[in-house]
Order: sequence, then C-alpha cells, then structure tokens
Amino acid sequence: YHLALATNPEFADAHFNLGNVFRRANRLPEAADHFRACIQAQPQHANAHFNPGVVAAQQGQLADAEQAFRTVTELEPQAGEACLRLGDVLLRQGRPADGVAAVRKYADAHPDDGFTLYPGEALGRLVTRFVHRPTGKPAAGAKPWPLAAARRAGFAAAK
Repeated sequence: YHLALATNPEFADAHFNLGNVFRRANRLPEAADHFRACIQAQPQHANAHFNPGVVAAQQGQLADAEQAFRTVTELEPQAGEACLRLGDVLLRQGRPADGVAAVRKYADAHPDDGFTLYPGEALGRLVTRFVHRPTGKPAAGAKPWPLAAARRAGFAAAK
C-alpha cells in the first residue's frame, strides 16, 4: 500500500486498506490518519467512515464515533452493523433511548436482516439496559420490541 501511496498519495483504497492493517495491529492513531485521508480523497466511501467510528469508540472518543456511524447510516441506509454500533455508542454516552431508537429504526425498516434477527453485543446491551433486572420486566418507559420477544419465545425470526 505504501508503494501505491507513493505513486498516488490520494489513492483512497490504499489509505483504507492501510488503515485496516494498522487497526488490526492496534496502531489506532495511524489507522485513524489513513481513514481520514481516505475520507478526504473519497468522502462518499461509507466504509471509510465506519472504521474511524470503530477506532474512535475503542479510544473512548464517543462523540466522534457517533458522528462516524451517523455518516455511514446516511450514506448506506442498509448498513446494519453501523446502526448497532451507533446504538451502542449512544448507550455508552448515557443516551439509551436514543440508542434503542437508532437500532429500532433500522430493525423496523429491515426486519429480515441478520443484524436484526441476531442480537449482537450492542443490541444485547441496549435491550438489557431497558429491562429491570430484579423483576425481568421492562423498565419504566421501555417499549416492547417484537423481535426480542420472538427470540425469547424461541422463534428463529419474527415476521
């Protein structure tokens, strides 16, 4: 990737791939630099916005992560994982109602998507946050989610 960037410093995909290499090596500042360069070269590159969100969330920069995941969901409304991660980031910022709303919006629009049929870590934390643990009943103000209820009943999918 370095050779490609030496030839063309604005090569978005080379920055994106190099950002992934640094992210996997846990060299997060360098990863973030390459993702920013990718976005600068190609602003509509949805994955280039997603990965900085992941890096920002890992570094505890939740406002930056929120903005990155929101941008992904605007560029790619089908991006289920970005919606779940947005929900998780909102929860970590102490905004559980906003987090559930972000995930619910995607789930309502895409009921058959794997991200809404299988509760990932973010969705699990969001749903758990709205359940009063001692009683197992929904917390005050929580609205039932048909997919979660169907899972508890043992159904593979809710239609």
